[in-house]
Amino acid sequence: MANQRVTPKDDQAEQDDRRAFDEAYSWYKAHRQELLPKYEGLRVAILDGQVVDSDPSLEALVSRIYAQYGCRDFFTAKVEAVERIHRILSPRLVRS
Repeated sequence: MANQRVTPKDDQAEQDDRRAFDEAYSWYKAHRQELLPKYEGLRVAILDGQVVDSDPSLEALVSRIYAQYGCRDFFTAKVEAVERIHRILSPRLVRS
Protein backbone atom coordinates (compact mmCIF):
# COMPACT_ATOMS: atom_id res chain seq x y z
CA MET A 1 0.00 0.00 0.00
CA ALA A 2 2.96 2.33 0.32
CA ASN A 3 2.95 2.77 -3.48
CA GLN A 4 -0.75 3.74 -3.65
CA ARG A 5 -2.16 7.22 -3.74
CA VAL A 6 -5.58 8.76 -4.05
CA THR A 7 -6.25 10.52 -7.35
CA PRO A 8 -9.20 12.36 -8.84
CA LYS A 9 -11.55 10.41 -11.07
CA ASP A 10 -11.29 10.76 -14.82
CA ASP A 11 -14.18 12.41 -16.68
CA GLN A 12 -15.82 9.13 -17.75
CA ALA A 13 -15.66 7.66 -14.26
CA GLU A 14 -17.16 10.84 -12.83
CA GLN A 15 -19.97 10.75 -15.41
CA ASP A 16 -20.67 7.08 -14.67
CA ASP A 17 -20.74 7.76 -10.93
CA ARG A 18 -23.04 10.74 -11.40
CA ARG A 19 -25.41 8.69 -13.56
CA ALA A 20 -25.48 5.89 -10.95
CA PHE A 21 -26.11 8.44 -8.19
CA ASP A 22 -28.93 10.06 -10.16
CA GLU A 23 -30.51 6.65 -10.80
CA ALA A 24 -30.29 5.73 -7.11
CA TYR A 25 -31.77 9.09 -6.10
CA SER A 26 -34.62 8.64 -8.58
CA TRP A 27 -35.26 5.15 -7.20
CA TYR A 28 -35.28 6.53 -3.65
CA LYS A 29 -37.73 9.29 -4.55
CA ALA A 30 -40.03 6.79 -6.27
CA HIS A 31 -39.96 4.37 -3.30
CA ARG A 32 -39.64 6.73 -0.32
CA GLN A 33 -43.24 6.31 0.80
CA GLU A 34 -42.81 2.51 0.73
CA LEU A 35 -39.60 2.82 2.77
CA LEU A 36 -41.08 5.04 5.50
CA PRO A 37 -42.85 2.31 7.55
CA LYS A 38 -39.74 0.10 7.78
CA TYR A 39 -36.88 2.63 7.74
CA GLU A 40 -38.24 5.93 9.10
CA GLY A 41 -35.52 7.69 11.07
CA LEU A 42 -32.79 5.42 9.70
CA ARG A 43 -30.21 6.05 7.02
CA VAL A 44 -30.43 3.66 4.08
CA ALA A 45 -27.74 2.74 1.57
CA ILE A 46 -28.97 2.12 -1.98
CA LEU A 47 -26.98 0.21 -4.58
CA ASP A 48 -28.29 -1.14 -7.87
CA GLY A 49 -31.89 -0.17 -7.19
CA GLN A 50 -32.29 -1.67 -3.74
CA VAL A 51 -31.73 -0.93 -0.07
CA VAL A 52 -28.66 -2.95 0.91
CA ASP A 53 -28.28 -1.77 4.53
CA SER A 54 -29.63 0.70 7.08
CA ASP A 55 -28.47 2.25 10.34
CA PRO A 56 -29.22 5.31 12.49
CA SER A 57 -25.50 6.20 12.24
CA LEU A 58 -24.08 7.44 8.93
CA GLU A 59 -20.56 6.51 10.03
CA ALA A 60 -21.53 2.92 10.92
CA LEU A 61 -23.47 2.54 7.67
CA VAL A 62 -20.61 3.84 5.51
CA SER A 63 -18.11 1.58 7.30
CA ARG A 64 -20.24 -1.50 6.68
CA ILE A 65 -20.92 -0.63 3.03
CA TYR A 66 -17.21 -0.10 2.32
CA ALA A 67 -16.36 -3.34 4.15
CA GLN A 68 -18.97 -5.34 2.23
CA TYR A 69 -18.90 -3.70 -1.24
CA GLY A 70 -15.47 -2.10 -1.38
CA CYS A 71 -14.60 1.55 -1.71
CA ARG A 72 -17.22 2.75 -4.18
CA ASP A 73 -19.79 5.50 -4.51
CA PHE A 74 -23.28 4.84 -3.22
CA PHE A 75 -26.44 6.77 -2.40
CA THR A 76 -27.58 7.26 1.17
CA ALA A 77 -30.45 9.19 2.68
CA LYS A 78 -32.14 9.42 6.04
CA VAL A 79 -35.68 8.19 5.50
CA GLU A 80 -37.95 11.00 6.69
CA ALA A 81 -41.09 12.73 5.50
CA VAL A 82 -38.78 15.66 4.61
CA GLU A 83 -35.86 14.33 2.57
CA ARG A 84 -32.19 15.26 2.97
CA ILE A 85 -29.54 14.07 0.49
CA HIS A 86 -25.89 13.08 1.11
CA ARG A 87 -23.50 11.96 -1.62
CA ILE A 88 -20.54 9.94 -0.37
CA LEU A 89 -17.66 9.90 -2.84
CA SER A 90 -15.11 7.15 -2.66
CA PRO A 91 -11.41 7.81 -3.16
CA ARG A 92 -9.63 6.31 -6.16
CA LEU A 93 -6.39 4.38 -5.68
CA VAL A 94 -3.64 4.38 -8.28
CA ARG A 95 -0.87 1.85 -8.05
CA SER A 96 2.48 3.04 -9.30
